[in-house]
Amino acid sequence: MSRHEPLLHRPTLAERMAAVPPGSPILRALRNRPELLAGLEAGYQDLLRHSGATRTEALAIASFTAHLHGEEAVSTHLHALLQAADSDLALLIADEAENAALPGPYGTWPPGPLSAEDLDGPAWRADPPLRLRLGARLSAALEHAHLVTLHPRDITSAADEALERAGWLPGETLDLNRLIAWIGALSPVVSGLRAYAHARHLQRTITTAHDRPAGFAYG
Repeated sequence: MSRHEPLLHRPTLAERMAAVPPGSPILRALRNRPELLAGLEAGYQDLLRHSGATRTEALAIASFTAHLHGEEAVSTHLHALLQAADSDLALLIADEAENAALPGPYGTWPPGPLSAEDLDGPAWRADPPLRLRLGARLSAALEHAHLVTLHPRDITSAADEALERAGWLPGETLDLNRLIAWIGALSPVVSGLRAYAHARHLQRTITTAHDRPAGFAYG
């Protein structure tokens, strides 16, 4: 352990999800970014502070958004939380997210050099039967999450207007965007940590197979 590390460190959500072995160099490096870990942890605590119907709604949005990002550890964890709150809704959200999750991101840049990166793609919409089951408010939130996650270049004032028509107040819209942004920040961190852990495991396997010196290490 580095003398600069605290004697006791409680693993954060990102570290637990990634399942990187304690003492790993990548974790020591990550802990040099305490503001990043603190921000991710604060977002998780904000999610857990919800109660009752509001908690179920927040978990549904979080689970749907996590599926769009495609990081299995994050989506599995949030799906389990939603399942504990409402198992039928969890199944429905998982099915819809699977249909809505596309490579992306899509959208159109203003005319200029970046126009070469323009990419058309479908915008997900809750169909009438699904909207009836979820309600206008949650349906609008999921559509907004899909827009922010996979169509970030296409966001206009119409997005907030759609939420307002569905009953979202301005302060609630701000919280919704924070929740979506939190998933967007957490997912790549966990993906990176898991990729590193997998690479370390493969390197150790190769090292053992080729009987390399005991002191050889990856990274």
